[in-house]
Amino acid sequence: MKPGLILSLLFLLSFGWLSSPIQSASPTSTLSAVLPGDDPCVYRPSVLRFFCDTNRGGGDAEFVLVFGIAGDTPLLGDVNGDGRDDPCVYRPSVQRFFCDTARNGGDAEQIIMFGIADDIPLLGDLDGDGHDDPCVYRPSVLRFFCDTARNGGDAELIIAFGIANDIPLLGDLNGDGRDEPCVYRPSVQRFFCDTARDGGDADLVIAFGIAGDVPLIGSVARQFGVYVPIVTR
Repeated sequence: MKPGLILSLLFLLSFGWLSSPIQSASPTSTLSAVLPGDDPCVYRPSVLRFFCDTNRGGGDAEFVLVFGIAGDTPLLGDVNGDGRDDPCVYRPSVQRFFCDTARNGGDAEQIIMFGIADDIPLLGDLDGDGHDDPCVYRPSVLRFFCDTARNGGDAELIIAFGIANDIPLLGDLNGDGRDEPCVYRPSVQRFFCDTARDGGDADLVIAFGIAGDVPLIGSVARQFGVYVPIVTR
């Protein structure tokens, strides 16, 4: 998730708080992602469509794409490294990421099996190669698992971070071109980010938001090319 690659995409995953996250996952909730240079999008579960306002003018959607089935969790990320985000869904019933890299609403060009039941899906560029990687956060063990090889095998990157009831997020908070594991702790309204990616104490803690806010991470101001905490109310 780097500037221009829509790395962090504010993965509004549709988890009751967002998704991008990003989680208390409710596959029927709406997905939204907004980043500088990126476009406001929503996923409408009732019709299984992504709607994107590519003109950013607030009018009708210039881009509409049918993708996914009932119960899917919507995501956006540049999984093929072409500089544009691709509509993706995570299907909990089969623990697979399905991505429409052709952006034509047809069959998924990329399918990656990753995760187990109750995992929270994420997309982010953890290794800085310009491709967003399938990741999951496993609340039962408080760990991020990322398939940086994008081959559906064992996770190449595992980071223990967070506590019970934290909301997982990914974003490039220090501007080094790689996404970092972050969590939002609703009980104290704080973002905690492990910018060292070592599973230790948070290197960055930011108090932001109020009770009931939905946490996001994105490069909205874009002054420094880093991703910053955001909330929707």
